[in-house]
Amino acid sequence: MKAPIPTYAVNLSTLERKLYPSINVAARHLDFHVDTVRIHLNNDTPYNGWYFCPASDIEAKTERIRFLSDKWKKEGMPVKQRNTTKPQESLVSLRIDSHTVIMVPPEKATPEYAEQYRQKLLKNSRKY
Repeated sequence: MKAPIPTYAVNLSTLERKLYPSINVAARHLDFHVDTVRIHLNNDTPYNGWYFCPASDIEAKTERIRFLSDKWKKEGMPVKQRNTTKPQESLVSLRIDSHTVIMVPPEKATPEYAEQYRQKLLKNSRKY
């Protein structure tokens, strides 16, 4: 088992530093997932207004912290991207043959469309 890594969490808005005895404790206290904190600590990137740094590196990272704090104050909290994909329309199943069922929009669930699709499958199967 690895020894815990004392970790600083720096609030980029206030530059307040908090020393935690481990990454796990820092994550738990700030209500972040431990893997998220570990990833951002290893990648040297901020997360949600916080910057994580091993206690041994805090003095060497002073300029980086100041830069990130200025950037944070200037740009603010990044806006999370909303899912821009359209909601998937409801689909219904359409039996093509005894072994094939496809999902189609309700307006295509007709015997005529099933026959067209069956012909398309037969045409493509002959190519090989």
